[in-house]
Amino acid sequence: MEEKFKQFLKKQMEKEAEQIEKEVLSNESLKEVQAPDTLREALAKSIKEYEKNRTDAPSIE
Repeated sequence: MEEKFKQFLKKQMEKEAEQIEKEVLSNESLKEVQAPDTLREALAKSIKEYEKNRTDAPSIE
């Protein structure tokens, strides 16, 4: 049961992420918005650490 709930949550998060991405990409006023390099670097580091610690993810290195 717990595994089904995890799968459900994962699918819900993916749906919500896709919806947010569509909304952002369709909003003309956001076309020129960019994140600072420090934020991008911190996010990339967090993603790598997260993926490194996941047991079900393929290695990206």
